Amino acid sequence: MDSKIPKVGDIIYVESAGYSDSPWRDTVGGKARIVKVEKRESTYWITVEQFPERSYNWDFLEGMQDYLKKEAGDQWASHG
Repeated sequence: MDSKIPKVGDIIYVESAGYSDSPWRDTVGGKARIVKVEKRESTYWITVEQFPERSYNWDFLEGMQDYLKKEAGDQWASHG
């Protein structure tokens, strides 16, 4: 698969995450707007407007885009 590196302003999908030790960090996955793309060594890390305190590994997220889009539809990502 040829990787398409997203750009600032692009809309991607991020997954939900739950944390048993601190539920206020829980997130609901969905569409998210990219605010930063950073290459560290050979990996691209993506930061989104909805969760600026987190970075997502694009190598991992890229392969999940179709699945996450099907699951979330038009829902935007948010804090749970």
